[in-house]
Amino acid sequence: MNSYSGKLNAQLVDCFRSVLKVEEKSLGCLSARELSVSEFHLLEAVGRGGSGGKKVSEIAQALGVTMPSVTVAIGKLEKKGYLRRTRCGRDARVVNVSLTRSGRRMNSAHRYFHEQMVRSFLSSFSEEEKDVILRAVTNLNTFLAEHVREMDTKERATALLPTEFIKK
Repeated sequence: MNSYSGKLNAQLVDCFRSVLKVEEKSLGCLSARELSVSEFHLLEAVGRGGSGGKKVSEIAQALGVTMPSVTVAIGKLEKKGYLRRTRCGRDARVVNVSLTRSGRRMNSAHRYFHEQMVRSFLSSFSEEEKDVILRAVTNLNTFLAEHVREMDTKERATALLPTEFIKK
């Protein structure tokens, strides 16, 4: 890795850790540590479904986790009063999950956190620079999404590692 790549890598890793830490501490104040960052992200996924909510399978797909994991998390958030489950009238097997009033409040706070973070980050850039930043982050996200898909189809998540680093 050349000097520039090393510096950029260090910044990306530090940025990822910092976003998680700041998000956890900021949002923890709202819910008196009752909700984890993962739970806030689940509320966000449900909130994207609007007032009608989302099906459990849609939430699992949006978060990239298994249906059983989402079902357990939904149960916990329902007990905490942030989500509600309702059966579809036409097909009782289908369960829609929606935000309660408290869930909408927490989701709004989470959205506000991200809006402020992005607004602050972009405040000193020109429109041309913003276009470059968006293109760079899109390229990074495309790279990561491709490898997530590839890793999901393999027995082990080794797609990015040379074989000499992999335990046999």
